[in-house]
Amino acid sequence: MNFFVRLCLLPLLLFSSKNFATDPSYTFYVISDALFWHASENGLALATKRESPSSLKSRVVNPEFAWDFGFKIGFGAIFTHRGWDLSLSYTSLHTDAHSHVKGPVLVPQWIHPLSFSSPSAYVDEADLHWRLHLGVIDLPIKKSLSISPSFTLSPYIGIRAASLRQKDNMSYRGGTLFPGGEDTIRMKDKFFGVGPLLGSHLQYFLYKKLSLIANGSISLAYGSIYLHQDEDATLGIEERMKIHSIFPAAKAFTDLLLGLNWQASYKKLSWDVSLCADELFCFGQNQLMRFVNPSSPGLFIANQGDISLSGYSLRMLWTF
Repeated sequence: MNFFVRLCLLPLLLFSSKNFATDPSYTFYVISDALFWHASENGLALATKRESPSSLKSRVVNPEFAWDFGFKIGFGAIFTHRGWDLSLSYTSLHTDAHSHVKGPVLVPQWIHPLSFSSPSAYVDEADLHWRLHLGVIDLPIKKSLSISPSFTLSPYIGIRAASLRQKDNMSYRGGTLFPGGEDTIRMKDKFFGVGPLLGSHLQYFLYKKLSLIANGSISLAYGSIYLHQDEDATLGIEERMKIHSIFPAAKAFTDLLLGLNWQASYKKLSWDVSLCADELFCFGQNQLMRFVNPSSPGLFIANQGDISLSGYSLRMLWTF
């Protein structure tokens, strides 16, 4: 733990060092990104669909994830004399997924096994509504290294704070399980953590002010996960399950970016425009509890999947 804390504090120690803080030559810049990302997550299957109760052929019903807009904003300072770059940025995305399916035979995936009247019981209609609220704060310190006149390598170290809040509501209706009734499941999965960020930015000039850019990073955030799950049947009359759990966890994140950058200037103002394809991968974020054994009703499985956020971004960077 002490090593983990020292690694997180290293960027602040660099910033407070005498050689870095007293650099007299610096410029400020502002970042604004428009994001268009698509989310996906493992382990959220709603049900398996069959043509008849005795059929062995089935199809897994997964949620349909939407494309949504997000943003990234930030500011920073470039200490040109020594090639240092200090910045602070915030990334935000709100996205969702939905699924609605009708029978004839649907085998629920999230109902507690004690709710099954028999192993062959089923429903004939099901719904799923999932939401994700993502917030990431990055504080990196970057060192620019000129490999050649057209190629620049900029490794960086920093601190990342990440918050991922998931809500997943499911409902199952009809069939032999709930004839004329409904079973509703509400689940929350929240993670918040802080940890070190390591990465590198590459820029290769293709022609004058047009360049190819790439960025890759990895981070490990240490914090906690909060879980809440409850289940009730017959339109909320009968409460069948209610669970709360809070536990410490360390989660890894990886970032990948590849795109084109164009630089322009007018008098003392200069700006960069970048069009990129990027991905943020969040490991082990699905910690929802799935109970699967009716003979041992307290046993559950978790850690069922990762969150992947991929898509496109349009970046504007203004330098003053």
